[in-house]
Amino acid sequence: MSELSTILARSAGRVQANVVFLRPPGELESWTHTALWRTASALPQTSPITDPEGREAQLFQAFVSGETLVYDSSGNLRFHGGITDSRGHEGDNPGCSSIQAYLNTGKVPLGRTPVSGCPLFNDSMRCRSGSQEPALALLAAIDRELAKVQEDLLKYGELPSKAPAQR
Repeated sequence: MSELSTILARSAGRVQANVVFLRPPGELESWTHTALWRTASALPQTSPITDPEGREAQLFQAFVSGETLVYDSSGNLRFHGGITDSRGHEGDNPGCSSIQAYLNTGKVPLGRTPVSGCPLFNDSMRCRSGSQEPALALLAAIDRELAKVQEDLLKYGELPSKAPAQR
């Protein structure tokens, strides 16, 4: 979450982030409301969202915790990948650097980076045996409401490289 915090701090308010917490089948809403949820809630321009059974994650083709997607103001997918070098790692990495470069120059040096997290859709939907920490997918939109992208994805049923034109 610290990498997302850094990106938001350097974005001058141009980024709206939605942090999506996957809730496994049969778990209560409170299952996702952990310390990580509270951390996401405290970030500027960030909305935590509960994702029952991973429907949003599947729509956005996010299959690993920590997966990050960035859309530009026209709905183009500009970045899809990880913003850490390894699970739990903090500090400089190609994913964060690419997003920062995009925010500063409008150009993305790397449109995809590896994601180092836990699988979102294994049998137990948990990374560590007995863990109650929800899997996490980060979905970010630049100068655009993510709800519009989500609406279009529901309508068209896939993650396009360019979001459908506004109606």
